[in-house]
Amino acid sequence: MLLALVAAATLTIGIDGVLAEPTTEVRAQTRVAILLPNALPVVDRRIKLHATGSGSRDRYTFRLTTTPDCDANFCYVATFSARKGKGRMTGRAIGLAKGRKGRFHPMSCGASCSPASITWRERGATYTLEAMIPLKADQRAALRKLANSAIKRGPR
Repeated sequence: MLLALVAAATLTIGIDGVLAEPTTEVRAQTRVAILLPNALPVVDRRIKLHATGSGSRDRYTFRLTTTPDCDANFCYVATFSARKGKGRMTGRAIGLAKGRKGRFHPMSCGASCSPASITWRERGATYTLEAMIPLKADQRAALRKLANSAIKRGPR
């Protein structure tokens, strides 16, 4: 079941709790400032999220899914990652909180779907948020809201 994130949804699910343990583990492994949003827009608050995280000195990745050990599109929800340095930034320009400038890519589908993404640079790193957002939703607004939340909250 693909978790439907909807930009116009009034329902949100907090993700601080599910990310608490992975964040503690990754913080000990990386020197990159960890920037994460505090909530995701959802169509059903009963959804149960599972989180994993990994990191090294110059990067980290957090992954949210609807099932443990997910490795497929049907259970994938979102990824939050960062890498020290100037990573590749392509896509449409988008303004973000605190004057940050980012790049947006919409979700695309062929044999399978690749998530919508937004990328920006700050604190000497390149940050990327990816999420599966329905094609009919305002993906750009939904990802901008997630990125702005991460930027405004600052390092964890």
